[in-house]
Amino acid sequence: MKRLIAIVLLLASCAFAQKVELVPATPTAPETITQAVADRTLRFTVADDTIRLWPAKSMAGDKNASDGALYPDIPAGAFAGVIAFSADAHDFRGQKIPAGTYTLRYASLPADGNHLGVAPTPDFFLLVPVANDADPSAPIAYPRLIKLSTRASGTNHPAVFSLAAAAKNPPAVTTNDKGHVAVTFEVNVNGKTVPVALIVSGVAEE
Repeated sequence: MKRLIAIVLLLASCAFAQKVELVPATPTAPETITQAVADRTLRFTVADDTIRLWPAKSMAGDKNASDGALYPDIPAGAFAGVIAFSADAHDFRGQKIPAGTYTLRYASLPADGNHLGVAPTPDFFLLVPVANDADPSAPIAYPRLIKLSTRASGTNHPAVFSLAAAAKNPPAVTTNDKGHVAVTFEVNVNGKTVPVALIVSGVAEE
């Protein structure tokens, strides 16, 4: 009986894990961006959307020091990588994000209801169209980052993608009990390897 229960639990856990591949590839982006990311992409599929993610080679700067931050080591406004959607996606607010290629920039957003709704942590990556992100080596100040990210969402609100607790053994794609799909990947922050989980599919609870 115990063996049967163990098998059922194993199958259930496997149902929440998805395949992720590491594929040699370069994002469709300006040279300054392509030189700042890994030469292999994490490729996986969510529903009918094939998603590719290139982590930044390195991140440097002061800790963000935000209250309650899940990733306090990541500098505010820092470039974390590039993500490409083959189909239209949706951010954590439920806003439509057109298929395309975007940079990922870290931000700790205020939980005032104006930007994100309900979220378990203040940690987010904001998307910026690659054509609008000129210098991955420099952080982007919060007010300008918000403005640039609205070019990804096409609304008055930035394109916000929530961060979650990292899964073990990255790279990994997992689904939690709320149906949020997250990809865990590693970034180098001031010489330290930091696993980060980005929710690529799922919206905030109302």
